[in-house]
Amino acid sequence: MQKVFKVLLIILAVSIVIILIPIVFYFVWLNGFNKNLSNKVCLSNTNLEDVSFEDRIKEFTFSSDRSAYIQFTDEELLPLISSTLENGIGQSIIQNICMDTEDGIWKIYLNMKIFDKNILWFMFDIIKDDRETAELYVDNLYLGNIPIPSFISDSIKQAINKGISDAVLLVNENSFSGREITNIQLLEGKVVLKGVK
Repeated sequence: MQKVFKVLLIILAVSIVIILIPIVFYFVWLNGFNKNLSNKVCLSNTNLEDVSFEDRIKEFTFSSDRSAYIQFTDEELLPLISSTLENGIGQSIIQNICMDTEDGIWKIYLNMKIFDKNILWFMFDIIKDDRETAELYVDNLYLGNIPIPSFISDSIKQAINKGISDAVLLVNENSFSGREITNIQLLEGKVVLKGVK
């Protein structure tokens, strides 16, 4: 009987350690992330109420050149990303959005309220290959800096990627901009769209 009790106790101890290790890693990451939060582009520290895209969009749309380009900074895109995600996920769930940008990879951080109590940071990578296309895709999903297993994240990634693809297709097919978007470049601090008549 004591051997069974010891085995059960060891299984319980190992299970607790397996559960606690990711939690500890998350909180260590969260501490470092919060210390660098003021250096990131976040919705909570961005004020773009006076920014108007109208002139740039008109210039892009009505340019007589065969190819035209329009550029948006990461700070300008953050409210757009926020409103899109809030429509899909729910405004009361998203508490803050931050991003780190570098050429070809943008990391989007979502501070989400889960079960009306816990606030967790989720992160996903938006990737752009070095080809001239309007294709973007989400490659990895994380809880903090801990990769979410593929059996959980695959369906979420597929839904996000389909949404991105459908949005680009909708813009191109309905000629909202008067141009076909043929290339999207994710650069450090900005995104550049190329449109062709």
